[in-house]
Amino acid sequence: MNWYIGIDPSMNSSAITYLSEDLKVIKSSLFILKPLKCYYQTVDIKLVKLKDTENNEERFYHLSRMIVNDIQDKINNLFAKNDKYMIMIENYSFASKGIVFDIGEAIGGIKRELYLNQMKFQLIAPSSVKKSFLKGNSSKYELFEEFLKRVYEDKDIYLVYYNMLSEFFKHKYENLKSVIEVKSPLSDLIDSFLISLYSRNEFGEKNELSFD
Repeated sequence: MNWYIGIDPSMNSSAITYLSEDLKVIKSSLFILKPLKCYYQTVDIKLVKLKDTENNEERFYHLSRMIVNDIQDKINNLFAKNDKYMIMIENYSFASKGIVFDIGEAIGGIKRELYLNQMKFQLIAPSSVKKSFLKGNSSKYELFEEFLKRVYEDKDIYLVYYNMLSEFFKHKYENLKSVIEVKSPLSDLIDSFLISLYSRNEFGEKNELSFD
């Protein structure tokens, strides 16, 4: 079976989603610098606390190692022996504001660690994922609204992931449908989910990209 791994990288809250081609298995991991008590680790969403570091160099190295270790763990313990996988990483957002150079270094560190561990990956522009789901310049809230719409109209994998998120955030949000300000880490998990689903829908059946 083929697996689709979607990575939404950032400095403080990175997320990975693992999606099987038959849409029967989905798992996520969240790597966060300051996990609050309201985040509830579940069987389907793994919460990883990033250690405090003295500088960005150590911080980005630790983040990249944790991400690669997580992928290796899934390869060994979730995937079957002959399963193949595709890694898709959200590329730099040129519309980002603030400490964009630090963000670039963090993403570069992840890409380097994947390369050193012989894990092939593809890059996808944030606008491409958004466009496949709604529109290329969609805001985080607009994407979340569309996600909720599909939960109740399409159900299937959207409903499965909605239930996963509801369980994970049950101590923070009484009801995900009532969320008005969509921000990290909720947005990070949703982005990683959309990246993995985009990979599966766009490339899986067409066999246009090679698998490891």
